[in-house]
Amino acid sequence: MIIGAIQLARQITESNIWTNKPAWWFKVWCFLLMHVNHASNKSFDRGHNFFSYSYIYDECRLVNDGVKKATIDNVIRWLRQSKMITTQKTTRGIIISICNYDTYQDLINYKNDTSNEIKTRHKRDTNETINKNVKNVKNVKKEDIGEFGQALSDFRDMRKSIKKPLTERAEEMIITKLEKLSDNESERIDILNQSTMSSYLGVFPLKRDFVKEEEKPIFREPTNFVGYGK
Repeated sequence: MIIGAIQLARQITESNIWTNKPAWWFKVWCFLLMHVNHASNKSFDRGHNFFSYSYIYDECRLVNDGVKKATIDNVIRWLRQSKMITTQKTTRGIIISICNYDTYQDLINYKNDTSNEIKTRHKRDTNETINKNVKNVKNVKKEDIGEFGQALSDFRDMRKSIKKPLTERAEEMIITKLEKLSDNESERIDILNQSTMSSYLGVFPLKRDFVKEEEKPIFREPTNFVGYGK
């Protein structure tokens, strides 16, 4: 009985052996992954082992797939040409070595890929959400588009007023630059408002002396002078 486990990357569904070869070829590939040494011993290093075509054929139950034993050689030759395995013939069979076995059978590599994939997906989803919201700005009421949408709409109107209207591509570039300037939506809004108020053609880092009008302190002269100066 075989114990333990092997690692299979989800990207395997994009590989040639999955998409362009008979299903039983993938069965043979998995069989080889499961039966090479997961740890080195006196006979073979990790990722290597001895096989025979009869052993592969019988253990994979390929007779049930209507496959002839001789066709095993086609799979082995293709795997070798695809640089997935290396082989060494012996008098009794063949020694097969899985290429990059240590890399693909180390879980830490998949953890790193998953982390990067999550970050990339999150950024992509965020960008798509912003772009969808931006494209809808023209078709919704002011109170429904949110602060960012309104700030972008104001910037767009300003560009029109100075005879420099935004193209769709230019608008996408503005949004991309905003994302690089800040990961905080409130600050992105301030950056847009800064450009609108200053009639800038683009967006730039927020100046320290820029204060939103609604945040400026309001000075009120005292109306009651009773006791003033005491």
